[in-house]
Amino acid sequence: MKKYRIKTIKCYVVGADKYGCEDLYVIPKYKVQVKILFVWITVKSFIDMDTDYAKNCAEELIGNLKEGI
Repeated sequence: MKKYRIKTIKCYVVGADKYGCEDLYVIPKYKVQVKILFVWITVKSFIDMDTDYAKNCAEELIGNLKEGI
């Protein structure tokens, strides 16, 4: 049986507003990984300013992988 996990990594994004002021944003990056032998391999990464959406996409992918779709 294959093992799956979601690994969360911090991403640093520099964004500029309409006035030219730059801000540093820290948003999570969700990696869906599968364990093959003794190595974790990334299947897909999800990153979005809406962190709930990115996490839901990662959880949905894991659900689909477990079902075998």
